[in-house]
Amino acid sequence: MIEQAVLSQLLNDAYTGKITWLQASRLYPIDDFIDAFFRARARMQSTIADLTDALAAYTTDTTPIWSISETVTHLIFSKTIWICDVQRPC
Repeated sequence: MIEQAVLSQLLNDAYTGKITWLQASRLYPIDDFIDAFFRARARMQSTIADLTDALAAYTTDTTPIWSISETVTHLIFSKTIWICDVQRPC
C-alpha cells in the first residue's frame, strides 16, 4: 500500500524531473498504484460530498467570473504549466 504522502511526493518528484516516470513506476507494484488512486478518489469524493451546485458555482461580487470549480481547475492547470514551462520541458 502506498500512503498518500508518499504518493504525493513520488508524483511531485516525477513531475519536477527529480526522477523519471519510468523510475517512479518501478518503485511499487501496479496494484499498489491503482489502490492508492482509488483511495485518493474516495477521499476527494467524501471531501466534496456535501458541495451543492450552488456552492460549486459560488462567486463573489469582487470576482464574479471565478467560481470555486473554475478556481480549482485554474490552479491545477497553472501548476502543470508552471512545472512544464519553468522547471523542465514536458
